[in-house]
Amino acid sequence: MHSWDLARALGVPVGFPDELTAAALPVAEAVPDGPARLRPGAAFAPALDRTGRSALDDILAHLGRRPDWSPRVS
Repeated sequence: MHSWDLARALGVPVGFPDELTAAALPVAEAVPDGPARLRPGAAFAPALDRTGRSALDDILAHLGRRPDWSPRVS
């Protein structure tokens, strides 16, 4: 997750092997969703609707990240 965060913030392409994301999906799904994610300093935002396009997209959505997010360029 944090590798994706950093790469996206820097505008660097990021990808992970399918075997890694397939193994990581159940771990991400074990992270509870709910009101605790709304607290200041929460590590993850509330879960978003999943796209089902890839395991990585589903991991990102469950952990409150938009798979299409990119930094603003001014």
